[in-house]
Amino acid sequence: MAVTGVGSGLSIGKEVRTISTASWSTGVATYTTSAAHGLAVGARVRITGISPSGYNVIGVTTTGTTGSTVKVAISSDPGSYSSGGSLYSIGMTTTPTRVLKMLSESIDQDTAKLETPTLSGALLLQSATAVRQGRTRVSGDTQLLLWTKGEALLFEAMLGSIATTGSGPYTHTASPSKYLPSYTMQVTAGGTSAVFRKQAVGMMVDSWEIALSINENATLGLTWVGNGISYTGSGSLDGTDPTGQTAYSYVDGAVTVGGSSIGCVKNITISGNNNLNSDDTCIGRTTISDPERGQFMEITGNVEFELEASDVGYLTDFTNGTQKTLVLTLTNGSSSVTISMTMQWQTGITPKVAGTDKITVTGPYKAYVTSGNTDAQTFSIVAVNADSTP
Repeated sequence: MAVTGVGSGLSIGKEVRTISTASWSTGVATYTTSAAHGLAVGARVRITGISPSGYNVIGVTTTGTTGSTVKVAISSDPGSYSSGGSLYSIGMTTTPTRVLKMLSESIDQDTAKLETPTLSGALLLQSATAVRQGRTRVSGDTQLLLWTKGEALLFEAMLGSIATTGSGPYTHTASPSKYLPSYTMQVTAGGTSAVFRKQAVGMMVDSWEIALSINENATLGLTWVGNGISYTGSGSLDGTDPTGQTAYSYVDGAVTVGGSSIGCVKNITISGNNNLNSDDTCIGRTTISDPERGQFMEITGNVEFELEASDVGYLTDFTNGTQKTLVLTLTNGSSSVTISMTMQWQTGITPKVAGTDKITVTGPYKAYVTSGNTDAQTFSIVAVNADSTP
């Protein structure tokens, strides 16, 4: 019997380990993680959040790294460990913690075949001995709805940083950060007794788009890159499936520019591009090098609206290159998602008259940092919901 998408699922977990203690001796720092990490000697790691701060480094694991022990070269003694610490490493397999309700996925693995034509007597077909596996790269999309619970961890994946405050409902504020977290992702098909489980590691969000249109639910599309895929013949998803969720729809939405509502918005898109360098590898490895931003992060989008007399000021803002604050808010009960940015309108916002119909304007925009502001003041996504953690 053919396998269908009915009963398929998606779950993810951040590739991170909590550090319980650290010490230093003769040029090497030794960290102990709360759970086994699976890292080999030569793995790249990023260690943050330790006091004293001298233990916080980006480095490569050295001899003695095994189990829950990580060793990294540090030239000077940071002092006695006090508290805190998280260890990140792209591709460090993690059990997913959160089930996400997906619409579709296209996660795929591309492995280069290194073929060198060799002449071997009477053979007309190329010999397999001259074919080797080359660079492996995982990429693809996941398409989801925006929900009142369970999605804030994706905002961290998109931007890099998130902070949680409150005691219920909780406020999760995501903002741009230099480093993006990586994730282990699982996809199953075939229902509760899944026919197969696809697991991808080192998954990072390269680009994303939030879209809201009339008579539609809000959607979130993410494009991922990663290190590798493995398969098991069966197995259910790891992670918790949040309960009590409601999908945000267009009736929950409101759009303001400069603090004032736009008359009649037909649709809005907000897109982010992290511009990751995700095609490179190194001698001695087959997976892609740790992806990092190769250029500026970009936030762009479009707002389509019916032109009203009160909207004419937006056209002057475009002509003058005026910075404005654009806000999309989705509210359902005590849950909300607020996306805020400072932006400028781009070429294309100029209205055109086409007969007697209503004049509809499609306003492209791009986020820019206002002088004196930070990235976090320029763009943020704030989710308020019942989740105590993102």
